[in-house]
Amino acid sequence: MNKLNILIVTIFLLSSCQNSIENKNKTILNNCFSSDQFFVGQVKTDDKKLINFQFKITSKDSVTIVSYQDNYYFFTESTGNIIKINDSIFYLKTKTIFSTYFMIEPLEITGIDSIDCCFDTLAFLERYKSMKLIYSDNTNEVFPIKEKYFVMPVDKNKFNEKSKTLKMDIGYINPINKEPILFCTEYGSSIGFSGLQENADFYVIIKNNILKSINFYRLFPPYYYECNLVLKKNNFNSN
Repeated sequence: MNKLNILIVTIFLLSSCQNSIENKNKTILNNCFSSDQFFVGQVKTDDKKLINFQFKITSKDSVTIVSYQDNYYFFTESTGNIIKINDSIFYLKTKTIFSTYFMIEPLEITGIDSIDCCFDTLAFLERYKSMKLIYSDNTNEVFPIKEKYFVMPVDKNKFNEKSKTLKMDIGYINPINKEPILFCTEYGSSIGFSGLQENADFYVIIKNNILKSINFYRLFPPYYYECNLVLKKNNFNSN
């Protein structure tokens, strides 16, 4: 099938899905699956970056999606609902509720003995009370989180141009596999935690234990990468 035919088929599918969804009440859930469904995979963005995905659909038609780069330099959590169009096509309405980012800045701005941190949502200050910095030798320091923006001193003998990676523990738990997440930043960077709620509506085909996006799935700020989802069914022990 050539590119023109693929484009025509894609437009037809999207048009059919849109017509179907407009005839449905989006607030009514329809119990797409009798039990929780999990899908995982690694996809390549349009700028060749590799992003890991974990995807959970509950029996009550709620959706949780986490996406991240290896070592958790970049991480997002999204939630929403799924609506069944037919036996294999589904409409998803989601929004991001948590994301991380880091910005490379000149050392004269960030300093060589400190790291800048920003929480853009006041609710995070109620939820996350402290941040543990973990050096490459596994020693650590703990700092209270009292303000949206703060600066943490670091041991420049342990975090420098040779030991460039620093892990951060704020007590965040992956909502899908229930594992604690240690976020990472690099020497000369500042790190941010965002609660900006960006909406993303898209369609997927779920068939033969494979989940594929029909239209592109856009990741969330501050990274606006695009990629086609192709994920395989998996089973997490998430009680």
